[in-house]
Amino acid sequence: MTALGPTLLGCAHESTLAGARRAVAEGRYEAAEPDLQKLSTRPTPEGDEARQLLAQVEEERRATALVLLEQARKLEGGLGPDRVQARSYLELALTLLRGTGPEAEAAAREVTDLTTWLHERERAWVRLAAPLAAHASECLPEQQADTLAKLRSLRRELGRRYSLLAPALAAAQACFAAGRELDGLTLTELAVELRLPNETIPAAASLRMAAAYAHLPPTAPAEQTAATVSASTPAPSPRPAPRVVAPAPAVPDAAQIDAVLARAQTLYTSGKVFEALLTLDEAVSTSEPAGGARLRAQRELWKRDREFLVTDYLTRAERALQGQDPDTAYAWYARVLALDPGHDVALDRVRKIEAFRRLKSGQRS
Repeated sequence: MTALGPTLLGCAHESTLAGARRAVAEGRYEAAEPDLQKLSTRPTPEGDEARQLLAQVEEERRATALVLLEQARKLEGGLGPDRVQARSYLELALTLLRGTGPEAEAAAREVTDLTTWLHERERAWVRLAAPLAAHASECLPEQQADTLAKLRSLRRELGRRYSLLAPALAAAQACFAAGRELDGLTLTELAVELRLPNETIPAAASLRMAAAYAHLPPTAPAEQTAATVSASTPAPSPRPAPRVVAPAPAVPDAAQIDAVLARAQTLYTSGKVFEALLTLDEAVSTSEPAGGARLRAQRELWKRDREFLVTDYLTRAERALQGQDPDTAYAWYARVLALDPGHDVALDRVRKIEAFRRLKSGQRS
């Protein structure tokens, strides 16, 4: 029994050492180090190997930490998400370096700097957003536009998907309610610029903007303005002379435009953006100038949606063409041209596909 004791203990040491060796090979340093620390105190061959493995672990930890530090410093000058990732790399490097040495001290300072940068901008966002929300029912266009521009800059720096659409539209609505149509339009246009890719302008805001565009007086030609200023004799009628403007649309035309806008909005909100855009395009081409202003205003609101669809359809068409499927490609190019009739690439591809079809038809005959 006594003779077996050292043998059994030796097997236990070898088993523990084998497990630690495997953990080191797999990069699981935290799992290996406690057993290696215990074994390294023994004046035996297993102890010698444990000490060698501990040195290897220390070397590999430092090499990994240096790689993380290098990656972090490439990201430190970027936007918010890059800086957050850089801080994570730095914190992991600090753990691997055990918080000691010149590299660890430099990394700790960088973590502090990055944390301070992020906190300062988050606090700046709160300082700007709070008063904007508090004064949402007031028409303060210059102040509100300036605040929204600063928030947009902060949003970009932080790389966050903070929405600015609601406060911008609330400010616009306050101006419309105060009878300041031009200020309301300016803030609504700013809201369109500030919206995130997944955000859409509410139907009520779209219709309000279109109505405001329709009520704006047209710009008089320079000759007319000069003639008005130089006139020295008042009109014989006691009533003021009427402005020279485009005639107001007849009631049926106005009703038809309302119907077009409502139909386009219904298509848009149901996800049929392509059909909504075509509905507007067709109506704009046939409407009178006064009514067309409202339609064009709505079309301008959806400009980014049009650009997105053109890019998406073009990508699908090119992919189909590369896959030797010219018929499918032709259908997608046709959609591109429906939204952007002068699109050079789509026009060129359509001409080539049509020429290819004619050639094939001639070969069959």
